[in-house]
Amino acid sequence: MIIATFEKNDDKFSSYSLSGHAGFAEPGKDIVCAAVSALYTTTTNALTDYVELTELKKLNGENGIYIQTYSDVTEALIKSFYDGLIEIEKQYPENVKVEVIR
Repeated sequence: MIIATFEKNDDKFSSYSLSGHAGFAEPGKDIVCAAVSALYTTTTNALTDYVELTELKKLNGENGIYIQTYSDVTEALIKSFYDGLIEIEKQYPENVKVEVIR
């Protein structure tokens, strides 16, 4: 199962990380993994390419991102990622879990 962990401070997203494997299908044919990976890569690339003051680092031993400075842009990007993962979790609850730490 893929576990997506989002952290919120003052009701704003401050970090996210992914761990695990979807296990929906064999490697190379796992559409759940592909969907989650596409969302993660797109969001992380947008944050690191277009938004200043973000830092990629290991969170809980997994790859993730920590937001050093909040902005409407960072919030919108992470909210979009979160919303996309929620939709995948609804369709594949055995393969994806989304959690929010406050």
